[in-house]
Amino acid sequence: MKNEIIALLRTEGELTLTGIQDKLEKKHKPVVAYHLRGLIDRGLVHKTQNKTYKLVDCDGLQVNGVETIIVPRIIAKAGPNDVFLSENVSTCELNKKDTSYKPEDLIIVQVSGTSMEPTFSDGDMLLFRKTFEKPENNSIVLWRVDDGAKIKRIKWVDSPEESYGLLLSDNVSDPDNTPIHVDDNNSEFIGKFVSRIS
Repeated sequence: MKNEIIALLRTEGELTLTGIQDKLEKKHKPVVAYHLRGLIDRGLVHKTQNKTYKLVDCDGLQVNGVETIIVPRIIAKAGPNDVFLSENVSTCELNKKDTSYKPEDLIIVQVSGTSMEPTFSDGDMLLFRKTFEKPENNSIVLWRVDDGAKIKRIKWVDSPEESYGLLLSDNVSDPDNTPIHVDDNNSEFIGKFVSRIS
């Protein structure tokens, strides 16, 4: 049913839950709501303030008659090797009505590698917000280490002797996924995870 909902929203643009239910001729609203929640969790559908549902259009999803913004797009490593920032920058269109953030604060990131499985898989498209705010403990971040970009989970370690951050992988079964100690000399916080796009 998820593909039916996506096809319907691509045609209609914006519908309420009841509207989707009626168009798909589904009698059970909880079933439609369940599939909508799954699409929202994957970052493919956005629920508006008016309680309607719209597609998040990006990277292969057709943008028809909506105002879009151009957002930088990079590939970031979720694995032991670096993807160099200077070699993998392109752009992507994002539906302007589907985000309240400023376009210049957003960056779209394609996952490369498996170290963040099962949270993210190789090839997943993620939206990050660039910010100078210190990320919360255990949040998913985009971080520059040397000249490479990495998607990791941040853990802050505070002790009387020192305070520092560790970049951790969610895939703890892979022995190559060792914690990365971050400091001002070798790394820089880029942004916080907002949502999955595809």
